[in-house]
Amino acid sequence: MKTLKHLAILAVVLLWTALGSIHSRAATVRGFSLADLTSSADEVVRGAILGSHSIWHRSGDMPAALYTITEVRVDRSFKGATLSGETLFVMQRGGQDAGIAQTVAGTVRFEDGDEVLLFARTDGAISYLVGMAQGAYFLRRPSGPTGIDRLDLTWTRGPQPTIANANPHAPLRPHAADAWQTSALETAIVDLIAAQRSAQ
Repeated sequence: MKTLKHLAILAVVLLWTALGSIHSRAATVRGFSLADLTSSADEVVRGAILGSHSIWHRSGDMPAALYTITEVRVDRSFKGATLSGETLFVMQRGGQDAGIAQTVAGTVRFEDGDEVLLFARTDGAISYLVGMAQGAYFLRRPSGPTGIDRLDLTWTRGPQPTIANANPHAPLRPHAADAWQTSALETAIVDLIAAQRSAQ
């Protein structure tokens, strides 16, 4: 009887996650340009991934579900209250705990040590990526000898959640669909923020 109860609870949680996943793919996520990301974000930061952990969280009357919180050491702040040297906490739906895994289409899989540039909304304590995977750029370093010129470094954005993937429920890793030379992307962000502020 106890096993049946546990299975019923698990089925409800998985159904809620699946419905949320479908909803996010079909209705809530649109394509974001760089200007959209910049204007929509409370925080625009460059930093490094320190680590991630999953938690169970209940929202309103919905069953508890897994979320992943990723710690980001901020190395440069383009916009927002988080300063260089501080930690930004980014929450995404889905995660893994005690043998239970929940995945949500369009989320980003961060790995320790990743160098990232993030566009995020914040409630003051926790931040959330703008446009899901679209709000995360990863720094790609060319393979080969050390001492490569900085101009060879590129920022690469994760694919839009609406793009078909081999596994549509798998967290995304970056690809070359939206790549910028490092200095060009950062300059564009600074210019966009300045233009948006002057227009207010």
